Amino acid sequence: MTSLALSPLTPALPRARWRVVERLCRSEIRRCRDTIFLFEDTQFHPVMAGQAREARGEVNAVAIPVKRCPGRLEESFWSDQELPANRCAIDAALEVVEAVVRMGRQVVVPRDFGAGGELRRRAPLTAAYLNQRLEELRTLAGG
Repeated sequence: MTSLALSPLTPALPRARWRVVERLCRSEIRRCRDTIFLFEDTQFHPVMAGQAREARGEVNAVAIPVKRCPGRLEESFWSDQELPANRCAIDAALEVVEAVVRMGRQVVVPRDFGAGGELRRRAPLTAAYLNQRLEELRTLAGG
């Protein structure tokens, strides 16, 4: 797990911002190239649906995995039986987000990000971990 705690010797961070929006919009993503936009995605076989449709392919959009692959089959979803692997996938995706927060860049997150009813229902420990990490980043950003 990546730690966001700052030691007493860590220099002050540039002021980052954390902004919550109702929905992502491709035109805003393109207009605000210095801002990082987070969107929920599948770990494997990305699709062009939902928020991913607006963000995928944009250089300033970061996909955060919340399920294994597209679809409604049981094997499409994460479960807490794979909690260590789920945490690794989440941490890997959030590494770049932590780096840009530390540089003082703005991060934009859809309001329902991490709320994922299916994730909460099928993998509550994974959902809690994702939300904990998002809260750590939001706090680091001063938002």
